[in-house]
Amino acid sequence: MVVFPPDFDIRIAMLTKRTGRRSEAFSFRNASPLLIVFFIGFAIPFLVAAPSEIVIYCALDQPFAEPVLKSFEEETGIRVKTVYDSEAVKTAGLVNRLIAERKRPQCDVFWNNEKLRTLILAERGVLTKYEPAAWKERNLPHDKKNGFWTEFAARARVLVRSSRESRLLTKVSFAANSEAMDFMSEIPWLTMPDLKGKVAIAYPLFGTTSTHFLDWLQERRRHGMDAEKWLQEVIANKPIICQGNSDVVRRVSAGQASFGFTDSDDVFSAQARGEPVDLFFPESAERGRGTLIIPNTVAIIHHAPHLKEAERLVDFLLSERTELALADGISKQIPLGRISNNQRGVQLNAPTKMRRANEEELLKTMEADFELLRKAFH
Repeated sequence: MVVFPPDFDIRIAMLTKRTGRRSEAFSFRNASPLLIVFFIGFAIPFLVAAPSEIVIYCALDQPFAEPVLKSFEEETGIRVKTVYDSEAVKTAGLVNRLIAERKRPQCDVFWNNEKLRTLILAERGVLTKYEPAAWKERNLPHDKKNGFWTEFAARARVLVRSSRESRLLTKVSFAANSEAMDFMSEIPWLTMPDLKGKVAIAYPLFGTTSTHFLDWLQERRRHGMDAEKWLQEVIANKPIICQGNSDVVRRVSAGQASFGFTDSDDVFSAQARGEPVDLFFPESAERGRGTLIIPNTVAIIHHAPHLKEAERLVDFLLSERTELALADGISKQIPLGRISNNQRGVQLNAPTKMRRANEEELLKTMEADFELLRKAFH
């Protein structure tokens, strides 16, 4: 038997019948227990709000991104479903998935660690405009033309070497008289006879290595040189082709390669595991072009299923707190926004002189240059 308090009189307006004398309404006190159970079971899903959630596709390695996303969950109560990429195909896999899902998006936010392919998504109509307050408040690089993306927290493209091979520098002709490795140009490393078969690189059609190679090709042309001929010289010098940037570091650490081009976060991670590797920032001295940095970007997907939650996550990722967490973590990423409250005294691991790839220019010749890379590294 269901008992209601004397003053409990819930009337359901939709069940009310208008008569000539008075309104007749359904009352729970007169209802059978079975009907009450049915009504409550039907109504509860509409009265109790489902927990908020958001779907993010993330190109940054899971060990680096996961603590940040968990902090967002704890602070907001919004459940985060994350899809990560694979080491071999890196960002390209997630980008292709987003393009395929364009008409029926499954993702809300794309956290990319390779800006070039974010620009490809913008061109394909996959992204939507959002202008977070942080890009002005913290002076973060932002897509001022369309408002599709904002940059934060960068990694550097570095040379990694085994700590056991430090004396090899004295055997490298152009390096013998250098005051420090940071003064050196990065381009000759791939074609020097003394380093034939000793330099490791990730497969150049994916990840940050593809951006780096496109930048090298552009630099060759800028100086009136034959980019295709330079690629042939690189292949003739027999670089060690690896599955990804972390594999480059593993090869160097294991003594299978003397040097390698990779991302700074992969070297810092290896050092945290106790592996015998060092890094240096090529061209970071005054007379160099500057060490190439690769920023993270964050963007909201067009017709995102959870738009408000997506905006909150973007604001969180672009905060000073997040940039300091990434700088203080294993990956030691470089903050790009204004840092006003570095109370923890986070040590910033950044090259003295930095440069960026001109991704807009790289896009213009990207298809032709990718074809060159396919032929060279087939």
